[in-house]
Amino acid sequence: MGFSAATMSKSGAAGPLLMERVDAAVRTRATEVAKAKRSKKVTPDGFPVRDFRGILKTLSTQTQQIVQPPVAKLPTFRRVTPVTPYQKKAFDLLQLGAS
Repeated sequence: MGFSAATMSKSGAAGPLLMERVDAAVRTRATEVAKAKRSKKVTPDGFPVRDFRGILKTLSTQTQQIVQPPVAKLPTFRRVTPVTPYQKKAFDLLQLGAS
Protein backbone atom coordinates (compact mmCIF):
# COMPACT_ATOMS: atom_id res chain seq x y z
CA MET A 1 0.00 0.00 0.00
CA GLY A 2 1.45 3.37 -1.02
CA PHE A 3 0.65 6.98 -0.41
CA SER A 4 0.20 9.95 -2.69
CA ALA A 5 0.44 13.73 -2.56
CA ALA A 6 -3.30 13.82 -1.80
CA THR A 7 -2.80 11.60 1.23
CA MET A 8 0.08 13.80 2.36
CA SER A 9 -1.81 17.10 1.87
CA LYS A 10 -2.82 19.37 4.76
CA SER A 11 -6.32 17.93 4.59
CA GLY A 12 -4.96 14.38 4.27
CA ALA A 13 -3.67 12.05 6.93
CA ALA A 14 -0.22 13.60 7.29
CA GLY A 15 -1.59 17.13 7.66
CA PRO A 16 -0.40 17.52 11.27
CA LEU A 17 3.23 16.98 10.18
CA LEU A 18 3.24 19.26 7.11
CA MET A 19 4.46 22.85 6.89
CA GLU A 20 1.73 25.17 5.63
CA ARG A 21 2.29 27.14 2.44
CA VAL A 22 0.88 30.65 2.36
CA ASP A 23 -0.69 31.72 -0.93
CA ALA A 24 -0.09 35.44 -1.44
CA ALA A 25 -3.48 35.87 -3.14
CA VAL A 26 -5.45 34.30 -0.29
CA ARG A 27 -4.33 35.48 3.12
CA THR A 28 -6.35 34.65 6.17
CA ARG A 29 -5.74 35.13 9.84
CA ALA A 30 -3.77 32.29 11.34
CA THR A 31 -5.04 30.60 14.46
CA GLU A 32 -2.92 30.67 17.60
CA VAL A 33 -2.07 26.99 17.07
CA ALA A 34 -0.95 27.72 13.49
CA LYS A 35 1.14 30.69 14.65
CA ALA A 36 2.84 28.58 17.32
CA LYS A 37 3.42 25.74 14.85
CA ARG A 38 4.96 28.16 12.32
CA SER A 39 7.16 30.00 14.83
CA LYS A 40 8.44 26.95 16.67
CA LYS A 41 8.41 24.65 13.62
CA VAL A 42 7.13 21.83 15.82
CA THR A 43 3.72 20.21 16.14
CA PRO A 44 1.78 20.44 19.43
CA ASP A 45 3.03 16.92 20.27
CA GLY A 46 6.69 17.91 19.71
CA PHE A 47 7.43 16.56 16.22
CA PRO A 48 9.27 18.77 13.70
CA VAL A 49 7.14 20.33 10.97
CA ARG A 50 8.41 19.47 7.49
CA ASP A 51 7.34 20.00 3.91
CA PHE A 52 6.28 17.09 1.69
CA ARG A 53 9.82 16.33 0.49
CA GLY A 54 11.16 16.50 4.03
CA ILE A 55 8.62 13.92 5.19
CA LEU A 56 9.47 11.64 2.25
CA LYS A 57 13.18 12.01 3.01
CA THR A 58 12.57 11.07 6.65
CA LEU A 59 10.37 8.10 5.75
CA SER A 60 12.90 6.88 3.18
CA THR A 61 15.42 6.07 5.90
CA GLN A 62 13.24 3.09 6.91
CA THR A 63 15.05 0.24 5.13
CA GLN A 64 15.08 -3.51 4.94
CA GLN A 65 18.17 -5.63 4.31
CA ILE A 66 18.35 -9.32 3.42
CA VAL A 67 21.43 -10.71 5.14
CA GLN A 68 23.20 -13.85 3.95
CA PRO A 69 25.51 -15.13 6.69
CA PRO A 70 28.96 -16.24 5.50
CA VAL A 71 28.28 -19.81 6.68
CA ALA A 72 26.36 -21.57 3.90
CA LYS A 73 24.25 -23.69 6.31
CA LEU A 74 22.73 -20.65 7.97
CA PRO A 75 19.56 -19.23 6.40
CA THR A 76 19.20 -15.70 5.16
CA PHE A 77 17.29 -13.31 7.37
CA ARG A 78 15.62 -9.95 7.12
CA ARG A 79 16.92 -6.95 9.06
CA VAL A 80 14.78 -3.80 9.27
CA THR A 81 16.05 -0.50 10.64
CA PRO A 82 14.25 0.63 13.80
CA VAL A 83 11.35 3.04 13.28
CA THR A 84 11.91 6.51 14.71
CA PRO A 85 9.10 8.14 16.72
CA TYR A 86 8.55 10.61 13.83
CA GLN A 87 8.27 7.76 11.30
CA LYS A 88 5.86 5.90 13.58
CA LYS A 89 3.66 9.01 13.86
CA ALA A 90 3.71 9.51 10.07
CA PHE A 91 2.97 5.83 9.35
CA ASP A 92 0.14 5.91 11.92
CA LEU A 93 -1.36 9.03 10.34
CA LEU A 94 -1.10 7.43 6.90
CA GLN A 95 -2.58 4.19 8.31
CA LEU A 96 0.45 2.22 7.13
CA GLY A 97 2.00 -0.44 9.31
CA ALA A 98 5.64 0.20 10.20
CA SER A 99 7.68 -2.97 10.64
